[in-house]
Amino acid sequence: MTPQILQRRLLCTKTTPLLHPNLLLKQVTKSNFPKSLQDLKTHISQSDLISISLQKTGAFCSSWQRVVPFDTTEIAYLKCKYAAERFQVLQFAVCPFSVKESKIIAYPYVLL
Repeated sequence: MTPQILQRRLLCTKTTPLLHPNLLLKQVTKSNFPKSLQDLKTHISQSDLISISLQKTGAFCSSWQRVVPFDTTEIAYLKCKYAAERFQVLQFAVCPFSVKESKIIAYPYVLL
């Protein structure tokens, strides 16, 4: 008996670089930032919806940094402010989507 391979059911089709070179994830770096920004602005202005993802470091985890119900508003604010000042953005991704007929077209950008 041969084992069956489970396949994921995805909402979109897989693309290969050889078949669809235009549909790759666009990695935005310092060298291509101006051109990519202009392309991103165009895609955002023509999109139907936008997805944003942010990877960061330094999320608070110590118990004294968590806001608890008996904190005053000033203490809660200071705890949140302290946590927000301690993280650094590692990666930022934006993906404008366009709906055309029965197809969803994605234009993913990753800012490194």
